[in-house]
Amino acid sequence: MKALVVYDSFFGNTEQVAQAIGAALGERGEVTVLRVGEVRPEHLTGLDLLCIGSPTRGFRPSPATQAWLKGL
Repeated sequence: MKALVVYDSFFGNTEQVAQAIGAALGERGEVTVLRVGEVRPEHLTGLDLLCIGSPTRGFRPSPATQAWLKGL
């Protein structure tokens, strides 16, 4: 299994959750954990699983996460 965990984090909490998810998934295959601003198109090829995490502000994902999702 090839997985990518994409996250944004304001205070580090979402990053900790993303790293924990990555560690758990890593037991089953190849996993990359990246902050939303570090993701490049080549990271998205051949994935079996894409996991996205973001802190919320006003019940919405962070502006960086929203911009990245719109760019997909």
